Amino acid sequence: MQNIDKLWITILFLLGLVTFIVAFMFLSYYINKKVVPEIDRDMDNAVINLDGPHAITETKWTRYLEIFIACFMLFFLLPLFILVAVIIKLESKGPIFNLNLYIGLDGKPFHCIKFRTFKLAQVKPTGNSIEKQKINYTKFGTFLVKTSIDEIPILFNVLMGSVSLVGRSLYLSDPKNLVKVPAQYKEIILSVKPGLASLHTIGVRRKKIKPDHMYILDAFYAERKSLVFDIKVLLSSVVILGLNTEY
Repeated sequence: MQNIDKLWITILFLLGLVTFIVAFMFLSYYINKKVVPEIDRDMDNAVINLDGPHAITETKWTRYLEIFIACFMLFFLLPLFILVAVIIKLESKGPIFNLNLYIGLDGKPFHCIKFRTFKLAQVKPTGNSIEKQKINYTKFGTFLVKTSIDEIPILFNVLMGSVSLVGRSLYLSDPKNLVKVPAQYKEIILSVKPGLASLHTIGVRRKKIKPDHMYILDAFYAERKSLVFDIKVLLSSVVILGLNTEY
C-alpha cells in the first residue's frame, strides 16, 4: 500500500513538473513573439517630452507587490544562490559579494549587491554600468556576467527599497558617469529608481541602441512608467536573458 502511495506521489510530481515546463515554454514563446516586439516598437519610436510630467509616484500597494515578488524570487532561486556562492568561494579568494556605490533615486548613492565576478586584486570598475570595462574576470565570473546571474543579489536591494524590479539603468556613483548625459535628461533619469530589469537589458542585448546612449531609453522609461509597462519590460527581460546571452 505504501509503495502504491509513493508511486502516485511520484507520478503527480512528474506530471506537475512537466506541466510547469510546458506552461513556461508556451509563456516564453508568447512573450518573445508578442510582448518583446511591442517593446522593440516602443524603443524604435521613442519620443520623449523633456518638459514632463514623468515617473508616476510609487504607491504602497505597488511596493508591497514588489516585495512579495522579490521574496518569492529569492526563495525560488535559493538553491542556485547557494550553489553560486560555493563556487565563487572555491574558485578564488575573496568575498562572495561585491559592493559598489550606485546612483539611486534623486541622485542619492546606495550600495548595490552583486556576486563577485573578478579576482580580488582587480581594481573595482569605474564608469557607467552600461559601458564595457576591462575587468579581470574569473572563469566562473565571465559566465555569471554573460547570464546576468551575478545580479541575483540585487533582489536584496529591491527589498531595501533602493532598487525596483523594473527601472532605469544602474549608474555607478561617479561624477564621470553622467558627463555624457545631456543636462535636460539628468533630472528625468534621476526621478526614477534603478531597476533589476530595464530597457537597457533589452536595448543593448537586442542592439537597439548604442551603450553610451542608454540615457535616451532611461528617459523614455521614466515617461512611460506604469504597472502594465513594467510587467512588459520585466517579462521581456527574463525571456531575452534566457534566449540571448550576448553582452
